[in-house]
Amino acid sequence: MERWWFALKNWMRQRWDEFDSFRECVDA
Repeated sequence: MERWWFALKNWMRQRWDEFDSFRECVDA
């Protein structure tokens, strides 16, 4: 269970980074 949670958090962080860079592109 812990390993699944770690993988999920890792995936979410990557998605969040992509979303952040996408937002910066839109703002620019």
